[in-house]
Amino acid sequence: TICDPTTPFGKYLALPPAGHRPCHTHLERGECSTDPGCRWSDLSLRCITSPCLAHCKKEPCNADEDNNCEWNGVMEECYEKPPEIPDPCGHTTESGCLGEESVACCWSTAGDAPTCVAKNCTAADEAECVADARCGWYGGDAGTCAPKKCSHVAEAACAADAECVWEGATCA
Repeated sequence: TICDPTTPFGKYLALPPAGHRPCHTHLERGECSTDPGCRWSDLSLRCITSPCLAHCKKEPCNADEDNNCEWNGVMEECYEKPPEIPDPCGHTTESGCLGEESVACCWSTAGDAPTCVAKNCTAADEAECVADARCGWYGGDAGTCAPKKCSHVAEAACAADAECVWEGATCA
């Protein structure tokens, strides 16, 4: 790291296999964003060194909330935390889940509590749909593939769902 006192520039210029290269060598935003020691500057439109790299120890690194720093114990360096990607299906209500902005989500009653989940049952025909144990075909010949409505794991939850029947040890 730049904190290594044995060399003038440390590992920063040494290009370790899993490390990072000098930030100015990344010429595009996408390439820059894959390097944990760099960040893209919208002001100068170039890849710059992350201020987190200046922290040589875990405690000051993790304390730097202004730069969103986090100690990487494997690399023994301080990097910026990767940005959190919001869950597009993180809605807590059926109306929010099925809203216009959530075309990739569906309201699932599988399990003991209804939740908004990513659509994973997108087969165009019934045979392909029911081949996936998580999916069911609804609406006859011109139907739709969707997550199974009745996949509660507890008998009480299955019995409480008006659309479901407990058969043996499964909810159908």
